[in-house]
Amino acid sequence: MIAQHSNNLERTNVLKHKINLIHPFPIIAKSKSFDPDMQKKMKHEIQDLLRRGIIQPSTSLYSASISVVEKKDGIIQICSASIGLNVTIIDDRQSLPNMKELMDAIAGAKYYSL
Repeated sequence: MIAQHSNNLERTNVLKHKINLIHPFPIIAKSKSFDPDMQKKMKHEIQDLLRRGIIQPSTSLYSASISVVEKKDGIIQICSASIGLNVTIIDDRQSLPNMKELMDAIAGAKYYSL
């Protein structure tokens, strides 16, 4: 998801996403510590995202640490740091095609069909 501000975030139910893992053992990352002022800002941001339905409570056995970036205007961005989980993911065998290869393949064609 890319948004300039969390007010621009929306939730979709257009598709369901599944992550296939190499093993079924939960990955649990240690949480970082934050100063009280940052904790207050994070709590406010998380409550707002919950209220708007952007995020939802989880009962998953997996956890990832978070990183928080405070912008010049004081707004914070909360990011999931899923590095531990990433190493256990089975690669998607149907990755997106290379756009340059596609363009080279259809270069000079008279008719195009989808």
